[in-house]
Formats: sequence, structure tokens, C-alpha cells
Amino acid sequence: MQNTFFKLAHILNIHKWKIIFLIFIGALSYTLFYLAKPKSEIVIGVQIKSIDSQTNEPVARYKGYHELKTKLAEKGIQLKYTTQRKIGRDEAAEKPDLEALIDSDSDADFVYGWNTGANLDEKVTKNFSSLGAMSQTPILMFVRKGDGRIKVTKDLIGKKIIFWSSPEGHDKPLFSSSEVKASVYSDDYILESLFERMGVTPSNTKITNSWPKPVSIDQDWDVWVTYGMPSKDSHNNVMYSSVINHQVEFLNLEDLPGVSRNLHHLKLSTIPASTFNPSANVPTLDLPVLMANRGVIVRNGLDPVLVLGLTEAFQGMYSKPTLLNEKDEFPNFLQDNQFKPNPVALDYYKNGPPLLNKYLPPNISAFVTKLLFIFLPLFTIIWPLLHFLPSIYGFYVKHKITHWYRDLEILEKIYPTLHEDERQHYLDLIREIEEGIQNLRLPIMHSHYVQELFHARAHIELTKQKLGIKN
Repeated sequence: MQNTFFKLAHILNIHKWKIIFLIFIGALSYTLFYLAKPKSEIVIGVQIKSIDSQTNEPVARYKGYHELKTKLAEKGIQLKYTTQRKIGRDEAAEKPDLEALIDSDSDADFVYGWNTGANLDEKVTKNFSSLGAMSQTPILMFVRKGDGRIKVTKDLIGKKIIFWSSPEGHDKPLFSSSEVKASVYSDDYILESLFERMGVTPSNTKITNSWPKPVSIDQDWDVWVTYGMPSKDSHNNVMYSSVINHQVEFLNLEDLPGVSRNLHHLKLSTIPASTFNPSANVPTLDLPVLMANRGVIVRNGLDPVLVLGLTEAFQGMYSKPTLLNEKDEFPNFLQDNQFKPNPVALDYYKNGPPLLNKYLPPNISAFVTKLLFIFLPLFTIIWPLLHFLPSIYGFYVKHKITHWYRDLEILEKIYPTLHEDERQHYLDLIREIEEGIQNLRLPIMHSHYVQELFHARAHIELTKQKLGIKN
């Protein structure tokens, strides 16, 4: 092991400038390649139903994709998409985007994914990281006007609960049979685990998934559950007017703060009165709700420069104030997450953009940053090796030679003062020194150290002559 170490040190010492030259050539080649092909590509996984069959691009209402594409283009990054059709699934068998990302066949670099609160296997989580929560969606419950029977969560047991959710990865939608369980990557799992925590199960409560038909006021239900406020453009559009006209009212559960303490992946929040529609006073009172958050999950092997570009783009997209959050509230890492924070994103949210981004155009900054990501680790490892290992090797070799000089110096001082019968011991010592130098075997012989050996032998001869010692 020691011999190998000194061989490496010797090689570095001899070829130091060759190594530096090769690094320089590599940097120059990389620079020319990057300048010849400056744009990087990154792939997002999207749902098949989001693709317009005419344009072969995500539909116009999928604003997040188009806004992200524009922001990344400003940084010299091209956004592409992939769907699960590429890995052999059709829309009926499509799984949640996050589940598709984790699938080894998927070529997506990142996806939007719900924080479902499920305990995921470390074999899964170690390969991916989070860029943080990007938005939050309230889990809203409605009752018919004047129905005041439900005050706390236990009052939900035995009632007729209805919701709408398309199947993800199953032939049948959630709660359509006892065999169907939600994927741990799906927003259905949030609803399933929420009901379970509240003590509401299919065995004690009638839970109906109305998919594919939308929920209507004419159906037989006591409580209607939905993600987010219904709108004219959503699958709950038939109920939009019922909410605006107060035919149905928001369910205000008094014990919701306590329930939230059992669900750390959900955030307890309060929606002020009239937030959704001031002219119709919707909701009529301040409403406590549980918020589910949706974030971005990336592969750990993704180029750090691309991760930085994504993080900057998402910061610009999701830091704006909305009806449900304050300015700069998102993106964040405030809630329990199923994936570890990506270090690039964590540093960006904490310290802001890198210094270069403040003074250089985005594409040039990304290029220089990429060089730094590559060459800083190289120089922090290689330069100390090139600088210190030869010095350590030289010290080691010289020590093997010069430590004999201590004995030689003592001999030179003491020998003349000794009686003839006392000198034999020191004669043996000088022969031992001489043999030690003659038989010295260095790990690697170098011209400089060979010279040191000859100097040591000459010094021994001079000392012997001075003291009148004959061979």
C-alpha cells in the first residue's frame, strides 16, 4: 500500500505539467462543444389527456407547461415532454406522473407530484429529490343548504359521501369496489388516508365515486368532497352554479385543527370569507381547510445547471400571490416531504441566485456555472495531489537518507576523544551507517534522490578520512 502511494506521488511529480495540459485541453474541448451546441434539453412527464391531438403539444389550458417552457427557453434550456404512451400505456391504464417517473422505463427528468404522506421505500426515494412544494389545493367539503347535522369529523360516519376522481393505474375508480386501493403516488391516496384517519370507511359509510359522471345536485348524497373550488372549466362545472347560488354550503368541521395534527403532510389553513367570489359572498364565513401540496420531483442524476434553471423558473412562476397563498410563500420546503430536498434548490431558496446570474445573461451564466461545477471539484482534488504528494514523497526519501547523518555527527564529535579500546564500538557504528547507505532501497529511484545517495556516501568517506579510519 505504501509503495503504491509513493509510486503515485512519483508519477504525479514527473507528469504534473502533462496532467495540467490534458485538463486544459479537456476544458477547451468542452467549451467548444458547449458553444457549438449551447441549448440543453430537459423532459417533463405529463398526462396523455393533456396532449392536444392536433398540435401534438400540451393543451392551452395546461398553462404551467407553456409558462415553464418560455422561462427555460430564456435560459437556453429546451423543455420537452413525454407521456406514458411511450412506455406502452394508454390513457385508461395511465398511472400518476410520479409513479411513471419512478418507473425505470420512463425517460422523464422531472414531474409534478402530490405529497401524499405515504411512507415510501428508501429504494425509491434515494434516487429522486424534491424541488419543493409549488402550490396548495384545499380539500373542500360541501353539504346541502340548511343541513346542520355534521359538526365534527365523527359525524361523517354513516353519511352518504360523494366525490369525483378518475382511476389512475386501475381499471376501476377508487371506492368502486373493496379491492381497489389508491396508488401511494396519487391524490386519491390523500383522500383515502384522510377518510381512514377520520374513521370513515366503506364498511360504515357509503362512499361513492361518481366518475365518469360529474357530481350533481340531483344525486343522493349528504357530503360532497372535492379538491379545490369548482369552476366553469372544471369537471365539477355542473356544481359551480350550486355553490355560487348557495344551494350547497361549505362544511365547517369544528375539530379540523385536531385532525390536521394527525396528517403532517397536509397544512391547516383558513380561507377568508368571500375569497372565491366576493359578489356572491363565497364562502360566507372564514373557513378552516386542509391543504394538500403539489411539488416537483427530479432525478438525482440531473445536471445541476438544469436543476438550477428549473428552480429559478419555478421561483418566478409560483412565488406570485394567489387567492390561497401570499407572495413568496411558494416554492418551499416547510412541510414534511416524501423526498429529500435537492441541495441546489435548497441553497437557491435560502441564499438566492448564484452571483453570476446577477451580472451575466442566463445562457452565459449557465455555461460558466457548468464549467465551475465540473472543474472546481477537479482542481480541489487534483491540484493538492499534484502539489503535496511530490513534496511528501521527497520528504520521505530524504528522511531515509539524512537520518544517518545524526549518527555520523555524533561519531565525528566523540571519536577523537575516545581511547583506543573504546573506539571499536564506534567503528562498528560507522560500518553500520556505511552499509545502511549502500543497501538503501528507495520505492522509486529518481535522478535527484540518486544524487542524494552519492552525496551521503561521499560524506561518510570524508568523515572516515578526517578521523583516520581505514576500511
